[in-house]
Amino acid sequence: MTFRNEDVFGLVRPSVDVHTLGISLIADLLRDCGYRVVIADEQVCEACNTLDLRPSVETVERWIRENRISRLGFSYRLDAEDGVLAFERFHQRLRERLLLANQGGPVRRMFFAGLPAACDIVRSRFGNDVPVFHGDESPAESLRMLGVPESNMPPDIAGEPLYDKARMEFARTLVADGRYTDVQPVDRSGYRNFGTEHDGLADRVAHGVHAGLPPLMRAHVGPYGPNREEAVRLFTDWAYRLASSGMLDVLSIGTSQLTQ
Repeated sequence: MTFRNEDVFGLVRPSVDVHTLGISLIADLLRDCGYRVVIADEQVCEACNTLDLRPSVETVERWIRENRISRLGFSYRLDAEDGVLAFERFHQRLRERLLLANQGGPVRRMFFAGLPAACDIVRSRFGNDVPVFHGDESPAESLRMLGVPESNMPPDIAGEPLYDKARMEFARTLVADGRYTDVQPVDRSGYRNFGTEHDGLADRVAHGVHAGLPPLMRAHVGPYGPNREEAVRLFTDWAYRLASSGMLDVLSIGTSQLTQ
């Protein structure tokens, strides 16, 4: 679909999903390219939770029409199945209200951002009509998927920084050759309180510097789950297995906000 410089981007998410960083980053990128971006306010995000109710649908429609939104992004980065259902419901409500361009409405293009599994399902059901964002796209890739011409991108983005390309190529090489599976845990013992409840990050870093050890290893880990007890039990199992491997020094709890 032909891109117009006067296009207005709307970005929305159901309020149950508090992941807003991706939306903010995309909004900043688009604004750097000179486009108007409207991020849905709390009232609109709340309405997306209850699109079976007429007032909620009217709230979303009013937001779209009053802001003349022509390109609309929908984000849901919690459970994959819930994300697909939420987007399909959202898309259906827009169709019922004649908001899509092929019905004479203002919305010329829609986008979906979610977990990889959700993106795969949305792509299979909507095809090329709805570009999907897994979250690992580079700034230039994201803008191209949004339909932004390279002539409208800042030079440092359009040129795909060599550092980013080299980093991605390095990562692909590591995965392809499989040698990372031969990496062994670093023995970081040898300082007071190692492995006890009094062990600390500062002590471990200081010991590593003194002993010439590699940097500490950190991972952000956690399952999604609406059932708190089940999610905590699963996270505990993951944490135990990671600790037993001896590979990890710092564990960042990444369990979804529904179970934290």
